[in-house]
Amino acid sequence: MEPCLEGMEGTIEIQRLYVDEKYHGLGVGGALLKHVQNVAKDLGFVHLWLGVWEENFKAQKVYERFNFRKIGVRKFVLGSCVQHDWIMISRL
Repeated sequence: MEPCLEGMEGTIEIQRLYVDEKYHGLGVGGALLKHVQNVAKDLGFVHLWLGVWEENFKAQKVYERFNFRKIGVRKFVLGSCVQHDWIMISRL
């Protein structure tokens, strides 16, 4: 669990949500995200969180439209490169 999430009740993480590029802009990602939010809420979770690469501005905008907000940062190591993911959370 990420330190910025400690003490938060009922958290569940989205680890990966990808849509093939040819379907970008058609609402597929939004529909998937809305469905995940509904299922998580139905299962009794209170918060949905995820990590998104700090340079993935397009994804960040999508998550913000679904009421996610940045609450922290974590290091992400890709080979010898250290990158940073934003930790974003949404209250269901």
